[in-house]
Amino acid sequence: MNTLSKLTLISVMISAMAGCSVRKDGNNLSNVTTADSLLFTEPLDTLPDGVISSVSWLPLQNSDQRIIDEISKLSVVDSFIVIGSRRQAVLQVYSTEGKFLYEISEKGQGPEEYLEIATFTVTPTSIYILDNFSHKISRYTLEKGTFMGKTEVPFVAWDMEAFDDNDFLFTCLNNNPDVKVSPSPVDFAVWRTDSHWQITDKYLPVEKEYTELYGKSRYFTRYKHDIVFHSFQYDGFFTFSRKEDPVFHPILFSRPFPRDNESRLKEANSGQWQLLAETPFVVDGYNIVEISIAGQGQQMFAVNASNKIFGNSEVCPKNIPINIIGTMGNHFVGYINDNYELYRNLVAYGFQKGSPEAEDILSRGGCCLIIYSVGNL
Repeated sequence: MNTLSKLTLISVMISAMAGCSVRKDGNNLSNVTTADSLLFTEPLDTLPDGVISSVSWLPLQNSDQRIIDEISKLSVVDSFIVIGSRRQAVLQVYSTEGKFLYEISEKGQGPEEYLEIATFTVTPTSIYILDNFSHKISRYTLEKGTFMGKTEVPFVAWDMEAFDDNDFLFTCLNNNPDVKVSPSPVDFAVWRTDSHWQITDKYLPVEKEYTELYGKSRYFTRYKHDIVFHSFQYDGFFTFSRKEDPVFHPILFSRPFPRDNESRLKEANSGQWQLLAETPFVVDGYNIVEISIAGQGQQMFAVNASNKIFGNSEVCPKNIPINIIGTMGNHFVGYINDNYELYRNLVAYGFQKGSPEAEDILSRGGCCLIIYSVGNL
């Protein structure tokens, strides 16, 4: 696999298209407003230098000794960075300067243990870990990772996020292409609960026969105090806030993925359709998303305020974002983990060079976060 094929393929879109919202009446979505539609067309121009204005590296101390082989989720709250691996069932917590603070790796059947980390979310006080096997959520203090307790949950969820310690969003969709049985009694794509996991609101009704594409890695991301949601049920994504109605951001494709098609995401990526492949990451003025282009897999695109679309450059790669896993303030965050050879190949190709500290931790098998500052298109 060459260097270009190893790059995470993403797309940047101006979030200003949410500026003019109207009531959405034609899609049977109650309590949802709709932003202006974005018509997706394949670009002729390449990504201009000004989109990523600067790149910096954040070495994660001791990550070469406490190796997470693949980061499935990253959350940044106040001065804490929380990274997690669903496969390894472990969370690691660092300061925003990259100092290792503590690890949560309590897999087991004991009173303070969990059987899996299906997902997690972070508030200014706490870390919450969802375990679908035991139907429980474990809570830990954010400051030190002290176990605070474990409570039963009356549903299964694939992802969760929190507005605060008494206001949560969950999602679960039937995504097994072989078994048309919903794993959850909730007949909505997204629901809201209090701290006792009692449902307080439901959003986005799901038809009984609908099957979500199998293989999606995330459903929620965070944008300041808002939560971003995407499902393959829609050509577009939603933003949820504490008090306002959700806002739908539609994307119009010339060859949209057929909703009656049941397959895995990797099969959809190789088909003759266009589709939004992942939930966007959002900062002020920009979104990063992955779009699958007919038969070409997931590729990167940039759209400015005038809806001009830019493709990825193959000759000027120094600021190409890779492996985006979250946001930190008004920055996108990517990572390179236990892959010094990939780092050297990227630098040889023209990618932003890391600091001596970053190179040292990568050469020892550790992890570095890549912090992307976003300029103006």
